Amino acid sequence: MLENFIQSLQEKVCCTNDFQDGTKFRKKDRALQCKYIELNQLYKKYIVLDIDSPGAAFLWEEKGLPPPTIITINPEKATCHYLYELKTPVIYTHNGRRTAQKYYEAVDLALTHALEADLNYVGKFTRNPLYSNHRVITHPVQYDLEDFQEWHLELASINKKASHLDCSGYGRNSTIFHKLRFIAYPVVKSFTNFEIFYAEMEKQAFELNAEFAVSSKACLAAKEVMGIAHSVSKYCWKHRHSIDQMKFRGVMQLPKEMTIREKQIAAASHTHHQRKKTSLEHILAVVLSLKSQGKAVTQKAVATHSKYSLDTVKRNWEAVDQKFRLYIHAV
Repeated sequence: MLENFIQSLQEKVCCTNDFQDGTKFRKKDRALQCKYIELNQLYKKYIVLDIDSPGAAFLWEEKGLPPPTIITINPEKATCHYLYELKTPVIYTHNGRRTAQKYYEAVDLALTHALEADLNYVGKFTRNPLYSNHRVITHPVQYDLEDFQEWHLELASINKKASHLDCSGYGRNSTIFHKLRFIAYPVVKSFTNFEIFYAEMEKQAFELNAEFAVSSKACLAAKEVMGIAHSVSKYCWKHRHSIDQMKFRGVMQLPKEMTIREKQIAAASHTHHQRKKTSLEHILAVVLSLKSQGKAVTQKAVATHSKYSLDTVKRNWEAVDQKFRLYIHAV
């Protein structure tokens, strides 16, 4: 089972021993010596869950759920990462079938709810089962996505929650979906690689999701946000060559006499300002979260928890500091 895990990784793997120190790409053999390691995001061989409750190594058995292929245990807190190995990886390149991806996301969410796993865990980095200090339990099992139906998971309702986008304009899913597509339309043709475009849209989706935290609304689960980001990215990439004919320019109410090039420039400027606004709000949400947990609010801590670079946090720090003081005064 561990041999399959090694084979599933890319030749250069993003890894770290401490997220406070950032992450770095290393050759596979060196990366396998690190505490945390990034799974292959283009060919998803595993469904990964973060179980925060102590002593969770046998929680799957208590709940009558399928055994994980790999259970990686934190020896200090006895919390776990569950890895369910798939017989056939789900492809997340631009050629991947969205039907299979939605099914994967539905099973992932269903298991997350059934095992009361962390809804904000995105499934990219996992505790390295080959790291010397981790305790590991393995089971000689692999799964087809259809196999999980034998455990009566609520796939139907979770699938609807994960993939349905209400076009009436209401709801958090719909809000993120519509805002994200209007960010994507003007910029998609400036990208030459789908994976880079998808990564940018995923980042934007998480920034939009953070707005719910600022406005005291509940955020969507991280994996739901990723599903929306991939849906928008896949559609926009597929239609990127006909994007000029789409109706997104009406959102800005631009004059009809403007040329396509002028409208593109205006849309790019609009996107830049919106991105800057949501970046500030996302960073502010992280500051408030750290403060509420009694943790030190430093630029490095904010960068780590917000997924922005330290340079980005520094550039926005004065504005964030002003917004933070205004917020504290208001409450």
